Amino acid sequence: MKGHFFFKRSDRGRVISRNILWTVGALCGIFVISCATIPSRPLPEKDPFDVLLNSLLALPPGGQFYMGARIADAAGLRTEIERTLPANESIRQGLKVTEQISMVLYAAGEGQSAWVALLEGRYPAWQINWSLWWHPAWKKRRSAEGIPFWYNAQEGLSLQTEEHTLLLSNAPEGIPFRELLNRVKPAGTSALSIGSQSPVPANAPSSYPMPDKKAFSFFSSRQKGRVILIGWLNEPFQTVAASLETLSVPLSVPIERVFWVLEEIPPEGTEKDSPYCLYLALQTPSVSHARALSALLRLSQRFAGTLPLPGGPGQDPLAQLLMSLLSTGNIQQEETSLVIESKPIPSQDIALLFSRLLVYSTSKKTIP
Repeated sequence: MKGHFFFKRSDRGRVISRNILWTVGALCGIFVISCATIPSRPLPEKDPFDVLLNSLLALPPGGQFYMGARIADAAGLRTEIERTLPANESIRQGLKVTEQISMVLYAAGEGQSAWVALLEGRYPAWQINWSLWWHPAWKKRRSAEGIPFWYNAQEGLSLQTEEHTLLLSNAPEGIPFRELLNRVKPAGTSALSIGSQSPVPANAPSSYPMPDKKAFSFFSSRQKGRVILIGWLNEPFQTVAASLETLSVPLSVPIERVFWVLEEIPPEGTEKDSPYCLYLALQTPSVSHARALSALLRLSQRFAGTLPLPGGPGQDPLAQLLMSLLSTGNIQQEETSLVIESKPIPSQDIALLFSRLLVYSTSKKTIP
């Protein structure tokens, strides 16, 4: 099966470093970290967002999902996210010092996924190390390469601290840090330099070129504002097929490349809110495949608003948002590729996306 669905987690415990890690992981939506500072309640047995997220990120062996985020460029969005979150000062402080996130989610075997994140911001390494030294959950260790790092056995997290950067992962202990860094580098700073408004710093630690960068040329021609998020799948042929199989969708569509970009559009006139636009590109083997996929997507748009959502209709506002994007996007065919452009999305809706991911990522068993 070949297919794709695209819209594809104090006292001494209040340590600055851990707060930063929670926040960054939350923004990426994949960090499974227990939130000890917020009261929690049990999730429903089949939380619709849980079902949706796990279905869209059902990575097969060899599958990898990359994402890069320029948090420093999204001041307005950051304000909206803070407004939608519970009153938690540690999360707010973490948002203020994070500038950029580069991450990769990959299949780790036996049906499990692992993630690696490279965090860039104003993180004083000495202060983080001092804080973790006194935290009972974090222990100082040394890797096989002789690199010192911190390990949290309770949460299964490894952390390496350097000047203004953090390398965080939930990969099994013992994997060389160089291997983890090589995994996340393609999603780094250079991948975010789409257009003249996203320059690459001279000292950028993530300097690897983005795979198939020419395939992003159509984004440059459409660019209206700042690129805040980008993402792509390697080997999407298998990944999207696994996602569709998890969703029980009997569909076979060959897709060779998948890219997406979230862009902040400058407000017009006296408007204060900066809307956002989501671009999605699907590359197929031939023009005829692209034409067939375009027809299928246009047909699905007619019924998307009436389809039941995972876990029950109308139970999750984020699922409703994703469904509305699917049903109203502008589909354009460019030879062998399809480009789907969303309608302008208000910043409060994007904030809903991030805050819901933050709530999900704090734990798979509890939410604030």
